[in-house]
Amino acid sequence: MKHLFLILLVSLLGIGAMAQNESSILKKADKMIAKRQYETAYKLLDNFDTTNDRVEVLLKKEDIVLNYFVQSINHQIFSLRDLKKGETLADARATFTQGTLIPFDADSLLQRLLAREPGNCRLLAGYARYYNALLNDYNYELWIAYIDSACLATLTQAASGPCDNADACYLVGLYYNLNDDPALAMDYYRQATLLSDTCWNAIFNLGVLEYDMGQYPQAVEHLRRAYHGYPATSAYVFKADAARALGIIYSDHLDNPDSALYYLQTAVKTDSSNFNNHAFLLQHCLKQGCSTTSALLRQCWCKALEGSSSFNDAHYTIGLCVNNGRTDMAATFLKQILAVSTQNYERGLCNLFLGQLTEDNAEAIDYLQKAVNLFRIDKAPDDFIDTILELIEDLRKEK
Repeated sequence: MKHLFLILLVSLLGIGAMAQNESSILKKADKMIAKRQYETAYKLLDNFDTTNDRVEVLLKKEDIVLNYFVQSINHQIFSLRDLKKGETLADARATFTQGTLIPFDADSLLQRLLAREPGNCRLLAGYARYYNALLNDYNYELWIAYIDSACLATLTQAASGPCDNADACYLVGLYYNLNDDPALAMDYYRQATLLSDTCWNAIFNLGVLEYDMGQYPQAVEHLRRAYHGYPATSAYVFKADAARALGIIYSDHLDNPDSALYYLQTAVKTDSSNFNNHAFLLQHCLKQGCSTTSALLRQCWCKALEGSSSFNDAHYTIGLCVNNGRTDMAATFLKQILAVSTQNYERGLCNLFLGQLTEDNAEAIDYLQKAVNLFRIDKAPDDFIDTILELIEDLRKEK
């Protein structure tokens, strides 16, 4: 009996030593991370647990690769680096060319440990963290392509009791949102907002769905929370989206033009690079007869020409004037641009749109022919030019 007691004592001491060793390794890794020695910290953990069997070590490795990578390939292969004195992570990413590739498939690694420890809330939170990072750092298309039935089941488990992970609730809600099940999506979004009052994306998406369902007061409540919650720096695009959505609701559904103007102006100030922000502000002022409408038309036009969809956006800008009974403003503006512009493409657009706006066939043909000549100089596609030539021919037949 005494011999058995000694064996048990030795075993317990061994377990305690292993736990203490793991704890000291994790603390050492944290100190390295604080000193921005990200690659060294990862290697320390990887050498300690080469088989990824330890929950806390695996989660710490996940934290390093997701937050401190200098290069990531679809968040499955990473490169890390210890930063130099005065170097930021943004600097390292901008100048990075090549380095050691670290395969780290968080999904399969976490699922493997979950098979051993089903219901482990730490692992489930790590699983949700991975898919949240994938969504934020890449795009909806890649993210949704990764969500298979097993993944959805694991995220749903993380979103449920006893774990009740807010990020998982948001992700499951987003999955159903993108798969045309708004009622179920709203349930998960609401659960996310109950679990975390800073889950801004869930709050924002809940407001958008309420808007789609005609629940305008509720939509305003959630979109205002999202707008005020999103930081003005890192999440400025989302902050602007929330402001624009509020402006649209106040303008189109709640008959509050002053609030609409405030939020639409705020959207432009917050994210001036987004053409839609300019377009909705212009549309509101065309309806309300703002004193700044002419200036806004010029801003919207300039923003349209800066973008990758310049023709469609420029056409949409002029269409806003026409649809709001201000064809005269559009024509005057286009003639003003023609008087000062030296760009063949821009001049071609002005002539094309003027040719479409005028009711005089001879004048329209003259504008359209000038547009063809300018677009040819600018080497526009033949099929595009052919479309204008067909329009000219139709007008000639009407004479």
